[in-house]
Amino acid sequence: MPDHAGIIACTYDADYERLVKRIHEVVQEKNEQLRGELIRIYRPNT
Repeated sequence: MPDHAGIIACTYDADYERLVKRIHEVVQEKNEQLRGELIRIYRPNT
């Protein structure tokens, strides 16, 4: 397992509030266990 606290990579989304909400949802789903994880957040197609 990689030795880092976790990495969150996001596609660009000018709607920062929406982006923050999506990041928050993923962190909650992972139960804040992000050590060694690479999490990708994609902008929804709208």
